[in-house]
Amino acid sequence: MADTEAEALEAARSGVLRRDFEDYIWPLLARDDRLGLCKLDPQMANADVTVEYMIENVWIVGAPG
Repeated sequence: MADTEAEALEAARSGVLRRDFEDYIWPLLARDDRLGLCKLDPQMANADVTVEYMIENVWIVGAPG
């Protein structure tokens, strides 16, 4: 668990969350044409569904308190 928001963001950007998203979740959703589940705008390109996009728009990333 991260003690600060900066640590939480860094962990999401470079840790297991990023690895699992890029290596497993994204390809699985793309293969089954399900990336739209992650999009706030259905017209956005699949390539724009990145870890950074997920951090800013979908995932809850932060520190307690």
